Amino acid sequence: MTIARALLSISIYVFCSGALAQANLGELLGRGAKQQDKDALIGSLPGITASRSLSGGASIRFTFQRDGAISGTFEGPGQPGVNVVGRWSVDETGRLCTAVVAPIPTRTRCMFMFRLGEDYYASESDSDPNAPVTKRVLS
Repeated sequence: MTIARALLSISIYVFCSGALAQANLGELLGRGAKQQDKDALIGSLPGITASRSLSGGASIRFTFQRDGAISGTFEGPGQPGVNVVGRWSVDETGRLCTAVVAPIPTRTRCMFMFRLGEDYYASESDSDPNAPVTKRVLS
């Protein structure tokens, strides 16, 4: 994979991560998921690694640092990884916000986080039952 293709793939991930929805918010809440509040996210994310499989066999993996930085790797199938760095924060409404700043700057993306058992899900809405949700792997 060329650097240009890797950068394009990272951009698609950041702008379209909701496109790979696994359920909608109404179904998730109906199964008993609980929204994670600002304090829970700020207290639990530093040191946690988030990963996600993307379409076409690509994946992204990054670690939340205590100082608000994120760092990790984007990998295409059978290709070497591209380093990803950025920032994370939790806004006043409790949305987890991430922004990749290298290898290319992208817009900040903010998502509400929900927990069902040991699994985490992200959604752009905290109230629209038809809003798509996407599973996030946190370890």
